[in-house]
Amino acid sequence: MGYIRDPIKPGGRYQAEVRLKGHPTLTATFDRKTDAKAWIQKVEADIRCGRHQLYSESKKLDKEQLPSI
Repeated sequence: MGYIRDPIKPGGRYQAEVRLKGHPTLTATFDRKTDAKAWIQKVEADIRCGRHQLYSESKKLDKEQLPSI
């Protein structure tokens, strides 16, 4: 389930969080609430369709595993 935290300061950013049982918690920050809602819907759909590895695997990379530029 996803939810959005409103900014504490005026002009602050919205923090979106997706928590689904059996999956790691994913968070992101956005300037607009509509962007946060869209991200939550996309992430929840990806997790339910089995594409959540894209999110969790990318966070496991070390500096040595990242491609050099």
